[in-house]
Amino acid sequence: EIEFAMSQEEILNYQSTFLDHSLQYVKGGGKDDNGDEQSPTRSPLGQHSQKQKQSFIPVNKAVTIFSNSGLGRETLGRIWDVVLPHSKAAKLDEVDFTLMMHLIVCSSRKGLDVPKRLPRSLRIWREEHKLDVDTDSTNRHRHTLPEYEQTVKSSMEKRMQTMEQEIESLKKLVLSLQKEIRFLKGNAESSIRKSDVGGSLVG
Repeated sequence: EIEFAMSQEEILNYQSTFLDHSLQYVKGGGKDDNGDEQSPTRSPLGQHSQKQKQSFIPVNKAVTIFSNSGLGRETLGRIWDVVLPHSKAAKLDEVDFTLMMHLIVCSSRKGLDVPKRLPRSLRIWREEHKLDVDTDSTNRHRHTLPEYEQTVKSSMEKRMQTMEQEIESLKKLVLSLQKEIRFLKGNAESSIRKSDVGGSLVG
């Protein structure tokens, strides 16, 4: 699953796209005439300072952004099911938008197959950053990803160890084959010499 790991640069790019298209609503703010939460607005920073704000992208706008990848609706639908299984959400927060973007990039640019479920490194990243979902994404500190990066590093180290073991096994196999080739070559040369001697005696 290491091929699905996100780099810090990728995360910042996804976050930048999110901020370019996101709206905000005030959580715990006033109600409209129907008793629902206030409608989304592009509120300037600092407004509603005593109330929590959340940023999101409406699904219809997110679908437009995702479609620019060139992936078909069926593939985008499978990615949606991986990130948001059984969800009919009308909006995406920064975390889910980032995961959607990353799997889309993995499929459209890196040629990776859509995974059947969210890879472990991405699940850890989501668990860490879903804790921040109620804070203002334009104000909070950019993720340092300590646990996520450690997980990726650990996975890479294990993969390197596995590759080193495979290389050692291949080296032993090569040596064994070389030894067998020398043995067969010696037998062949011996047979040729015996054949030559036998022919001389007959002559």
